[in-house]
Amino acid sequence: MALAQGATCEGKPGLRPHYHADYYGAYFRDPDGNKLCIVCHDPQGGIDA
Repeated sequence: MALAQGATCEGKPGLRPHYHADYYGAYFRDPDGNKLCIVCHDPQGGIDA
């Protein structure tokens, strides 16, 4: 969604084990130049309901 609104990719979605084992994030830069990250810290598979 961010890219469709004019942001640019600064790091495709994926695991970032150098942060910690369950860090999954994606980075983008908004049209104003701010670098942002969307991240999930849950283990792969999520939480059982």
